[in-house]
Amino acid sequence: MHNSIGGVSRYDFLLSQFQYENKRITEDIQHSLDRLCLFLYNHTNIHYFSFVNEKILIAYINYHRSINFEIIPFFQTVKDVNNFLLFLKGNGNNVPNMDLSIGNSNLWIRL
Repeated sequence: MHNSIGGVSRYDFLLSQFQYENKRITEDIQHSLDRLCLFLYNHTNIHYFSFVNEKILIAYINYHRSINFEIIPFFQTVKDVNNFLLFLKGNGNNVPNMDLSIGNSNLWIRL
């Protein structure tokens, strides 16, 4: 796994992409974004958020499930994904088409 881009660590490069217009981001949302960034760094080879897709976000949920939600509970895991999707949308990035509603039984059965 390549861990630097132009002398900057891949983690710092990922973190640098969390630039947002709304400087009034809540602490909860910041923690969500930090957790997701750490997951992307530790469990993928992603360098750019534009490569994050539904499969990777489902892997984030599955990761937390695999450790019995020891770090954060299920509802926070889903909230992290939603916060990330909102972040992408709010910053003009490509947003994976992902329905995390209760009505999406296909997704929840797969998980």
